[in-house]
Parts: sequence; structure tokens; C-alpha cells
Amino acid sequence: MIPIVSANRYAIRRDAALESTQVIAPPPEQPAALEAPSRSVRSSRLPRSAAQHVGGLSSATTANLWQARLANASPHSPQRRAETLASIRKPTRTGLAEDWQLKTRAHYWYFPVTSGKTFDQMAAELDGVKARGIDSIMVYPPYQGDLNGGWLGGVPVDAGRPDPKTGSMQDFRNLVDKAHQANVGTVVYLGPQNTSVTSELFQQAVRDRVQGRDTRATRTFRWANTEAEKTDLGHEQLGWAYSKEAKAWYATSWGHPAIDYARQEGVDHVAESLKPWLEAGVDGIVFDAPYVQLGATPEVKKYLMGDLPKAYGVKFRFAEGTSPEALRDEYGALGFNAGIFGNDDDNFSVIDDIRGGGATGDDLEGFLALRDQAVAKGGAAARVLVYNEDVAQHVQNGAVMIGNGVQVDILDTTGERDEANYRDWSPERRRRIDRLTETAAANPALASGADRRRLPTPSSPHHFASLRTARAADGKQQRVLGVYNMSGKAETVTVDLTGSGVRLGQTPRELYRGEDAPRIGANTYRIQLPAHGFAFLEVAD
Repeated sequence: MIPIVSANRYAIRRDAALESTQVIAPPPEQPAALEAPSRSVRSSRLPRSAAQHVGGLSSATTANLWQARLANASPHSPQRRAETLASIRKPTRTGLAEDWQLKTRAHYWYFPVTSGKTFDQMAAELDGVKARGIDSIMVYPPYQGDLNGGWLGGVPVDAGRPDPKTGSMQDFRNLVDKAHQANVGTVVYLGPQNTSVTSELFQQAVRDRVQGRDTRATRTFRWANTEAEKTDLGHEQLGWAYSKEAKAWYATSWGHPAIDYARQEGVDHVAESLKPWLEAGVDGIVFDAPYVQLGATPEVKKYLMGDLPKAYGVKFRFAEGTSPEALRDEYGALGFNAGIFGNDDDNFSVIDDIRGGGATGDDLEGFLALRDQAVAKGGAAARVLVYNEDVAQHVQNGAVMIGNGVQVDILDTTGERDEANYRDWSPERRRRIDRLTETAAANPALASGADRRRLPTPSSPHHFASLRTARAADGKQQRVLGVYNMSGKAETVTVDLTGSGVRLGQTPRELYRGEDAPRIGANTYRIQLPAHGFAFLEVAD
């Protein structure tokens, strides 16, 4: 193992035989699997002749050592990856149900970087969160993030360590353990594709370039010495920025220094950043924008975001921002089994489109196809609970999602007053949302993994119905008929129960309001619902 020469977590692992205060020239040719798409960096601090012989080593010897260093530590090597995965021991998750991911209805999001809430405070709130029917907490992000970098601190300053103001890694482990004991899952939201310009890692890379050093830090990023070396990086969110101190351009992801997944050092950095959270026993990971990772091959993506978390027993591997097709195909093949969907500002809802006449139940059914694909893989689909000024519409947004097996994300507080924040809602709004999650948590047929079947609603394109089915712990089958009126006025919703197996002659219990619903006397079932209303009907077969 190459020794660490600094107490900082982003200490640069150095090989004394390879790294000196002078420039080490890269070998004239690199293996295709390790070669970055951009040109090799050659410092201008020394004339080329000086770079031919450094540290008493010939250029040929330097090249051989450089190659050996990569070969000895490379997760790009299938053998190395297999050995790493085989050596991992899954953390103990005492108290958490084995199929937790299929029973989850709602995630409660914490934003420690911007809100200042500590891990200890989150742990103290667990009982209250659980009592509201929440099955999972999500920490966005758990690491030290850049408050000025955008995305509520999502840009890492140190992707593998908490901010001291939030707590220690032991505090985070305590939070995870307490959540497990309460049968609550813990999900972390990670953005390992870039880092802040203020991070020690990037600052070390700049200092090393100024000194003419080719080090692990410099090779974690991609550089260009001239305009001609600024190659097309293949995505609109990948670009170049100039460092006056380093007198060179560096590749960026979403405007921040991009980790170079095409280089061994970049892969090592990401793996080391993931390890502390995986070892803490988290149950799910949301990878931010996995489609914007500089130089990442399918093999590297599968290793870092699929195989590695899976080896630690992570049930959910979320691919943020990916389409249903991408989740099913490209990212499904890489090991992802869950997705968060919605547009960038999280205010889109096909339900709103149905209300306005721009969409129908067929569009909603197509939207729900992601959920069906994810559940088939043992995963889930999740959606930020879309806010609406009208409380009834807001609650219905959640009811349609939870009622059809899509997990909803409820935001604690983002650190500033925001309509999306649970703590900024009125007591009445909180009460009605809490009632929704409590109702869903009390019935197995409303768990995200329960079977879902759409039923015809010929009465109006504003209407929708589905039958959810699950087998309870006592072996009995439980069923919930969800009926939704997405019109702005009270209407009678007609549901065709033909072939559904729902027994005629029964009087179902409406679970959300806790009252009896109209008797089911025929396969053509009619129920009166208010504007933006819904009903969760407990039915028998």
C-alpha cells in the first residue's frame, strides 16, 4: 500500500519512487483502457530534455514504474475488482426488514449542509418521523458540501467525510443504527462526479501542477495546457474552466472540477468517497446525474454504482434524473434498480396536466411504467411530493403517487423558507399529509412493492383507478382499490370491476377518512368524490 503523507482525508497517496519535486514524464504510450481522452499533460516548467531523466531514473524505467503503479492498484482490472468485492463484509442491519425497500411509501429528506441540522438531531426525531408513517430518511448530502456551489450543498468539499458542524462519522453511524432499530431505512444522496474548487483535493492538484508534479491529485482531474487540448468532453454539462494559478484549463462537470473516471486516480477517489457511507450500513444511495461522469466506461459505472454498493447490502441504487427507458436499459444493466423522476425544478406533475385537460389517465399510466419496471427488479420509483397552493391538490398529488406504488419524497427543510418544506407548511396541510402517509403505512397493499393493476374509468379522462394487492404477514391477501377524481369539481367516478376479482355485495372501508364507502353491488361501481378527491377502499376478493 502506498503510504499516506498527510492527516487530511484527501491526503495524496504517494509513491516515493515515482514522485519527486520534479516532473515525471508519462510513458510515451498508455494502455487503451487507462488512457484519458485528452492529451497527456507535460509540464512547461522544465525543458523536455530535463524530463527524460528525473530522480536518477531513465525515462524507460519511469514509464515501467508508472505502468506498474496503475496495474497494482487498478479497479479497472477485473481481477482487482473481483478481489475487492469478495473481501467486503456486509454491515449488520439489526431490526430492518429484509424486504424494507418493497414496503417503503415515503422518504423524509434532510439537508444538513444548508439547514444546519445535525445527525444527533435527526436521530432524536426518528420516533416522530416513524409515527407519521415515514419508512425512510434521506440525507442530502451526508458529506461536507460547498454552501456556495449550488444544489443545497451537493457539490463535495470532502465527499467521504461529514461536515464537523453536522457531526462525526460515528454520529452518522449511530443515526443509521437507530433508524434500523426502528425499521426505518437510511438513504444518502451523493454527487461523486465533481468536487468544489475549494476542496483540499483540487487545491492540492493545483499546487502540484504549479510545482510541475505529476501526482495522484493532478491525475484525479483532466487538464489542458493549450486551447488545442480542450477536447469535446461529450456532454453539454461537461466543459472547461481556467486556473490562473495552475496556468491550465481543467475539465468541469456542472461547472465544478470534474473527477476523471477515465483515470485510475479518479476511480480510486470515487471508491474511497463511497466507502465510509457503505461501511456505515446505509440502505440506499441516490447517485446524482450518473449520466454526467467524465470518461466513465460502462464497466467503471457498474463497479462503482452497482457492484460495490450491492456488495455492502445496499438495496436501493437510485439513478437520479434518468428516464424510464434509461433505467430499464442502460442503467438497469449497470445494476440500478430505482429512479427518481421529475424535471429539474421538481414542479412537474402529470396530475396537474390531467387537471388542466392536457393529459389523460393513459399518460399517467405511462408515467407509472417506471415504477413497474423498478419493482420488477426489486427496487422502486420515487417522486418529490409536488407542492400545490391548493391543499386538496397537494394531498392528491401524494395520494396518486403512493396509491400507485410510487414512493414520495417529503422535504424537512432546505435551510431557507420554501413552499416545499414540510416545516413551513400550515398545521392543516401537515395534518393531511401525515394522515396520507399514516394510512399508507398501515396497509400492506399500499406498499411500493405491492402489485398494481389499472382499472377502467369510462366516466371521464380526469378519473383514474387502480387495484393494489399484497399478502399480509398472516398469509391473507389484502387489496385496496384506489379511485381518483382529478377534476376541479365534485364528480361521480365510475370504475369497471369486470375481471378484477373484487367480490360483489361488500361494503368497503375508506381508509383515509376511516368511514364506510358505498356498497359494491355490481361490476359497474360508482363513487362520489369531491374536487381533487380520492378514496382508498379496502376490498375483499
